[in-house]
Amino acid sequence: MITTLQFIWYFLACALMATTLALVGLDLGTGIVLGLVGKNGDERALLVRTISPHWGGHEVWLISFVSALFAAFPEWYSSLLSGLQTYFLLLIFALVLRVVTIEWRGQVSARIGSLLDWVHTACSLVIVFCFAIIFASQLRGLPVEVINPRAGAIADPSMVDPNGPANPDLAAYVHSVTGSPWAAINLFSLLGAVALIVYLAYVGAVWALQRITFECEPQERAFALRSLLAPFAGLPLLAWAVWGQLAYGCSALGWVLIILLAGALALQFVFRGRILALHVSLATAPLALVTAWVYVAAYPVLLPSTVNKAYDLSINQAASSGPALAVLVGAAALGIPLAGALTWFSHRTLGSRVDFTAIATPFE
Repeated sequence: MITTLQFIWYFLACALMATTLALVGLDLGTGIVLGLVGKNGDERALLVRTISPHWGGHEVWLISFVSALFAAFPEWYSSLLSGLQTYFLLLIFALVLRVVTIEWRGQVSARIGSLLDWVHTACSLVIVFCFAIIFASQLRGLPVEVINPRAGAIADPSMVDPNGPANPDLAAYVHSVTGSPWAAINLFSLLGAVALIVYLAYVGAVWALQRITFECEPQERAFALRSLLAPFAGLPLLAWAVWGQLAYGCSALGWVLIILLAGALALQFVFRGRILALHVSLATAPLALVTAWVYVAAYPVLLPSTVNKAYDLSINQAASSGPALAVLVGAAALGIPLAGALTWFSHRTLGSRVDFTAIATPFE
């Protein structure tokens, strides 16, 4: 039976990851459209400056999510990271390399800067791909088994009850992903990757419109890209969520998030071009909603097993003890508002427009 503290921490983990994708999506979207909005090195360098003051504050939320998994759901943390270690390592490498391209962009020659721009875009695409693989795996599942790591024995499925109390005879057993990294690659995860890339390109165009000066060529390109993607950018994301809910959803509440996702996509289309700051918020809302949907649809399973449903890793199996969770709630009550204040302060004080007029020709 799931306790109140376990539910609170599952909700917090969901909220942290949803906030992460909504904020980091601005950075990733900018990286994806870097070569489409900026046609020369100077324009791309200035476009990178629209995210350089914010990327650190955005990634604080990703660190918070991983820390929450480690502290509140240690077996979820170990199973997920070990089972998808190839994609997590690729994700970390791309995140680090992307930061290098951001921080070094204004300190190198034009030729090296142009190379960094393409590396930046490639890293953004890799990060989005890894996020999609991780999200899809948490809903669709992986080849998870309950094994004794010392003896190498696999537990009898009849002895494992993912919804009941822990079996004392399985005290030495843990959930482990036994398949290869290729087990996470399938049509569902690939559609998720394509859907996220298309939608983040749209978010990147919206962000560029808000952050660059008026009446210049990059703004014209950003406007054209946003107008091109606006009618259909969210449709693959919505289709992916509907497919996942029908095929793998464990909770009917997932449909509520899908309805909210469809509503958010409709609203950002209606309000496009009216209030840019509002449009940015509406454009990032579907990223938060689709992330929340993954966790709501999967509830109460943290990592489904494609081998046998008895091997599913559930919330009550993976959670830390009650006293530990109670202490962590206090830490979250202090840390999450602090991270929110940092993010707000970053956008409030460093959110002025970047001046393109010195290098870009005004358009008629």
